[in-house]
Amino acid sequence: MPHSTYTTKILVVEDNEINQDVVQSILERAGFEVSLANDGFAALAALQQDSYAVILMDIQMPAMDGYEATRRIRQNPAWAATPIIAMTAGGMSTGGLSTAQEIAAAGMDDYVIKPFNSDDLLATVQHWIPASSADGDATHGFSADSFQAAHGHAIQAIRVAIEAEENELAARLARALQDAAAKIGDIALQQIASELETALLDNDPIVIEQFLAQADLQLQKTIAALAALKE
Repeated sequence: MPHSTYTTKILVVEDNEINQDVVQSILERAGFEVSLANDGFAALAALQQDSYAVILMDIQMPAMDGYEATRRIRQNPAWAATPIIAMTAGGMSTGGLSTAQEIAAAGMDDYVIKPFNSDDLLATVQHWIPASSADGDATHGFSADSFQAAHGHAIQAIRVAIEAEENELAARLARALQDAAAKIGDIALQQIASELETALLDNDPIVIEQFLAQADLQLQKTIAALAALKE
């Protein structure tokens, strides 16, 4: 049963007024408090003024798009753990990467597809709302299914980027995996992904392959461990 959302604040970053109205209406009817930002710069300004449980981030916006805004948010320790849900029309791909992989590479946690389905939007937002666990600690409701969906093919995606000679993209994918590992407290995967990112930026093929193999093995262990928690 969903926990109360009565005082939960959501930041919606969207330049289209119609989409703003639609998302705001859906969220406010569900009991959320909604703030609006028209682009990435406005989002960063809003975060300086208030705290938000979740950020809904449009991808394509003037001035500063959703990808750049997300990268800047992730660079600030105060906001680094805030869940960011991309709002996309879908159909995006770069170098053979899927929408989910593109979004993960940017540092976002999940995505919803336009035009919005109210049930899907609310289910996605509810999934990422920090909930109080039995012992009172804050969690992000992270599940094996959501982790695997977002990062289960991370190593394959990195290999695709490398084969396309897109090492910068591959490094961003490694950073996204590193950030995801940090959120679930997987220090081993976090460290390996960090080393992989460095190797990619240094363009060292031997070291890259070494850490790709290590990351692949540790990622499978992580997914198996998360799945075991559901049993």
